[in-house]
Amino acid sequence: MTLLEVENLQTELHLKRGIVRAVSGVGFTIRAGEALGLIGESGSGKTMTGLSLLGLLPQPVGRIVGGSIKLDGRELVGLSQETLAREIRGKEIAMISQDPMTSLNPVFTVGSQIAAPIHKHGYDRGDESAIDLAVRELERVRVPSARLRSHDYPHQFSGGMRQRTVAAMAIGCKPKLLIADEPTSALDVTIQVQFMDLISELQADTGVGLLFITHDLGVAASLCQKIAVMYAARIVEIAPATDIYAEPLHPYTQGLLNSVPRLGSKRKHRLYSIPGTPPHALNELQGCSFHPRCERATEACRTERPPLIAREGREVACWNL
Repeated sequence: MTLLEVENLQTELHLKRGIVRAVSGVGFTIRAGEALGLIGESGSGKTMTGLSLLGLLPQPVGRIVGGSIKLDGRELVGLSQETLAREIRGKEIAMISQDPMTSLNPVFTVGSQIAAPIHKHGYDRGDESAIDLAVRELERVRVPSARLRSHDYPHQFSGGMRQRTVAAMAIGCKPKLLIADEPTSALDVTIQVQFMDLISELQADTGVGLLFITHDLGVAASLCQKIAVMYAARIVEIAPATDIYAEPLHPYTQGLLNSVPRLGSKRKHRLYSIPGTPPHALNELQGCSFHPRCERATEACRTERPPLIAREGREVACWNL
């Protein structure tokens, strides 16, 4: 069953210097219980895609100018901010941000912050209070002495514990879709592994759909069943994780994977790096946006934008397959 369906999503930032096309024609689907990894370089539009789903674009410059976002068949594009806040954010779609300190208020206790969305969306109308439910969520994310620690403030938690707290806040209202925006980038490697195991367990327990935004190919491989590769505001390849790591088809995907060091590799030459730099956000290139950095670019790549074409169980946007 398809939980989330995004079609031709177009998001722009209207700045004094010009219009930034932050998301340009992006489309993908996520089924209930499925994890989709959205990977790419910094500035490729991954976070802006996640913020577009929640209607949390920077104001007043950000706006969705085209496309469709459907959650369980309900169109989200065009809904008012009041409706999104009351019926969608936290309740239907929740988000774990990159830096937990930007999600936690330093002057409120951890327990009260987890309890706030639970109370707002009316999940405390039974025998248990919102704070009791908050303590239960802290226990679910394996915070020791959860009831006692619920009275602590964010600065009294370690980085890993703060990220667990944000996860507890996100799943407190039992959302259908969870957006995790590079949640492990601020954590050390050992805590990263623990947090990834936690996300996997939460997904298995609750059946929540997951959009996992990351630039770390290894992290995405350990968690996601499907991978979407994003470059310069567009998706260039979507495929099952096993296929995309075994045989990437798009030159950009191949470059990303070739740039990753491999344990036990006997290569003695320098690690591969993709030549050039991504295009400036204010400059929209004609043709394929990757062609200035692609070693196989042809005249068609320079003049015509390749569409996502279904090929061998995946979708790829490249003229040279």
